[in-house]
Amino acid sequence: MNPCGYRGCMSKPPPARYRTTNWSSYNASLRKRGAL
Repeated sequence: MNPCGYRGCMSKPPPARYRTTNWSSYNASLRKRGAL
């Protein structure tokens, strides 16, 4: 589960202390923001 919800993390990435298990969607959101 994303601790800050779907819209909570749209503008900024989740804190590093949270382990991201859904890497595909995480990378997709990074690509959307232009980080990758």
